Amino acid sequence: MKIGGLPAPISVNTEIHRNKLPPPLGQDHYAGHSACPEVQQIRRQIGQNQKIKGTQLLINQEQDQHLRYVFNKQTFPPLPSSPTQQQHHEEFQSRPYTYASVLQSRQQQQQQQHISYIKERLINQVTMIEKKVDNLKFTTSILETVIYETILPVIKVVHKCSFNNTRNTSALDELTKYSNDITYLLTKRDNNQLSKENANPSGSRVTQSSFNKSGQTTPMQQNDSLSTLSEWYSNTNKKEVVEKWLQERRKPDLGTTNMTILHYNIRYFHPNQCDLLDMISQHNPTVISLNKLGTIVSDKTIKQLLFSYNIFTSKGTNSHGGAVLAADKKLNAVPLNIHQLNCVAVQVIVKNQTYVLASIYSPPNEPVPLKTMSSLNRISKNVIIVGDLNVKHPNWGCTSMHHKGRLLVEWLENSDKYAIQNHGMKISLRSDTTIDLVLTTPTISLSHCGTLSYTELNNVLSTQQSGSIPHLSTLTRVNHLMEQLTQSLRHNSLSVVVYIDFLQAFDMLWHPGLILKLQHLHCPYAYLFWIVNYFQDRITTIDYQGHLSDQIVITRGAPQGSCFEPKVYIVNLFDLPQIFEYTRKVHLYVDDLALLYSPSIYLEYIKQTDEIQTRINNDMVKLEQYADNNHQPVNKNKMEFVVYHKLVQVPKIRIVYQGQCIQQQKTFKYLGFHLDSKLSFRDHDDQIHYDVRNHDDRLFQSSNDDNFTPKA
Repeated sequence: MKIGGLPAPISVNTEIHRNKLPPPLGQDHYAGHSACPEVQQIRRQIGQNQKIKGTQLLINQEQDQHLRYVFNKQTFPPLPSSPTQQQHHEEFQSRPYTYASVLQSRQQQQQQQHISYIKERLINQVTMIEKKVDNLKFTTSILETVIYETILPVIKVVHKCSFNNTRNTSALDELTKYSNDITYLLTKRDNNQLSKENANPSGSRVTQSSFNKSGQTTPMQQNDSLSTLSEWYSNTNKKEVVEKWLQERRKPDLGTTNMTILHYNIRYFHPNQCDLLDMISQHNPTVISLNKLGTIVSDKTIKQLLFSYNIFTSKGTNSHGGAVLAADKKLNAVPLNIHQLNCVAVQVIVKNQTYVLASIYSPPNEPVPLKTMSSLNRISKNVIIVGDLNVKHPNWGCTSMHHKGRLLVEWLENSDKYAIQNHGMKISLRSDTTIDLVLTTPTISLSHCGTLSYTELNNVLSTQQSGSIPHLSTLTRVNHLMEQLTQSLRHNSLSVVVYIDFLQAFDMLWHPGLILKLQHLHCPYAYLFWIVNYFQDRITTIDYQGHLSDQIVITRGAPQGSCFEPKVYIVNLFDLPQIFEYTRKVHLYVDDLALLYSPSIYLEYIKQTDEIQTRINNDMVKLEQYADNNHQPVNKNKMEFVVYHKLVQVPKIRIVYQGQCIQQQKTFKYLGFHLDSKLSFRDHDDQIHYDVRNHDDRLFQSSNDDNFTPKA
């Protein structure tokens, strides 16, 4: 009998059980005795149930660890930030996953990846073999052309000269035989019989103009033959001569029949050169379009950077504008004279089709060059226009609309010559507005039109930050600041740069604020757990002359000396440039902040100082709020500013931060460079001379030391 799923209690005779007496004759057992079959069966059942429960607990524990530490983008639960997401999260945890099924799916994925890798390698190897075979066939055809066009006619000329100067009968017979053989080969080549026996992949053949029916060579061929013979016998390395002949007759290979166009609104040419080169090396575009260079850049500088392209430029209506088209040299692009600033166009031929490619930049306060765009369509029916037109209209996905956008829409509807290819495409990290357009004529079909991964990804590293980023350095940031500063002083009498330093930047990193920012940036759930675990339970001790302090729990800051320290800090400050009025004039190198302020050119000098002082103090209030919210204090004792000017008397400006006036200096050392108020670099030169003299003095003292031993 069972009660509640368990065996019913059995009464046991304690007296008989204590004495361990055997059962009397005629009876099988005593109830409750250890030798009782029912008791033994109950004990075996209890032991078996315990084993099953223990095994199930081990399986559940292994399954829980596997699902916790193995991250899969398709099955991993999102971070619950709302009741609905929390409910989905609980439903996900309640799904029945087994360890065997997860392990089986992983093995299948590994096998598929291995098979695809082997397949890709085999395809690449077969492709390389086919290329080598084609190159050998092409080389053979070129050598045949050289033999039949040059060498055999030369031998015929030499034979004629030798035949006229030879009186030996046997030699004359040999020369006659050679002459007949050469004539037969040339005739056979002329009739295209040799090309049928030995296939020629390049399709090259000797035309009728190479030699006439009678086998007589022209004077030009005789001169070429003599120069070829001279070149052949004057060089000892015959392989180089043959390679030279092959290079002279080899046509350029475009590599692909598709034409790839890369458009980049570069904004600042010098600091963004590395990004441009990275995109070129990754995508290998045939044509490159650059708009809004940010400064006056010489053609020589652009040609040195893009040396494998033919460069075509157009000046801008201001120093920030300009347009550049860089076409691959294999295209043989021809420039078009359109006589329009901020516009450049070329004409190319691809697969016997003529195309017109144009790069146009339209500043915000200038109209779109519609007449120029119409004239391009009269040159060719295949036109591609790319550029930063600064036009907004809902027809291509903008949330707002202005006058330039309405004019462009009316022109497109009336002319019916162009169509926009990038509707609603995000083209900027700063906003979701589509103002860079790709326009084509109806005769062109684009296989793909999209933004690069640089703008598709959630790029948290702003362009104003140059610290701990590949291909960027302190010199990059200083050049960017100097470029903006010199441009400002061209049109203004003064400019102000405020230099700010954060107090114990790496040691004051606030962990909860960093995790919250990463969560808002949609950081993967597994990475968030890893970072939280990385900062938890960190302790340190202080060693002073052999005496160790008690363990100190670290609740702020990043571990010093680790590669994770600078990265996590610049990610924590990714939103700092957005709090200021002009984000493009914010300069960051890890924790070194520089703010550039230029007055309005439409104000008088007295009003300029008041206007710029008001703007700076407003930004200081925003900086104070940001520092309080992020628990990242600013070192007020190291905050300074310099007024860069071209005046006789230094302008006086009062800047306040947290009730304390910031000191005005005549020079400041920014990232190793001494920048004085006149930008004369005299202080920087003096410091370099001082360092060199001290270095020479130390070397002189070391060389006079008795224990000094020079190294080889």
